Amino acid sequence: MGKIPAAWTGSLFLYTRSEGNASGKTTGPLCARRHVRRRLRIPATTISENGMRIYIAASWKHQHAVEMLTERLEEAGHTVLSWLREGRPEEAFLSRRELAHFINSAEGKRVFDFCAVSVTGCDLVIYLGPSGCDAWAEVGAAYGRGLPVLGLLAKSEEVGLMRHMVRSWHRSVTELMGAISASETAP
Repeated sequence: MGKIPAAWTGSLFLYTRSEGNASGKTTGPLCARRHVRRRLRIPATTISENGMRIYIAASWKHQHAVEMLTERLEEAGHTVLSWLREGRPEEAFLSRRELAHFINSAEGKRVFDFCAVSVTGCDLVIYLGPSGCDAWAEVGAAYGRGLPVLGLLAKSEEVGLMRHMVRSWHRSVTELMGAISASETAP
């Protein structure tokens, strides 16, 4: 992620995406959002006027579940700040050595920057478990910023005391979607 010009530090932020996403396509010419606390590079095609900006913290092993949940959330009018769209699906299949190379690459840094800015600048984080240390680091970053975190419970989840960072745990996607709808109408 390049440096953001000082002129963009007011209450209206404008962003362009010219370097393209993982498939090499650009994701939008220009987008704007008023009263954004953090600088986010959100593709213009994914901004929703009334919904929340949601980040899903999950492992690559949940790629298909994240895609399906993203679709449901977007159909409900929310903007999903998707690391799947920013990252590379083949990351899930890299050897440890290849993964270490990716993490230390410019592309790895770009994906990290997207995730760090998105998870700390969204309206809501959803934790999809069981996931690894990166997803829990994202939960911790969101919790530290005072952002609400909702969790989708998994039978094999092994979390200790830090499970208290998740505001509420849900046993199904339907239950989770109901909690999200309820949080939108709460004062």
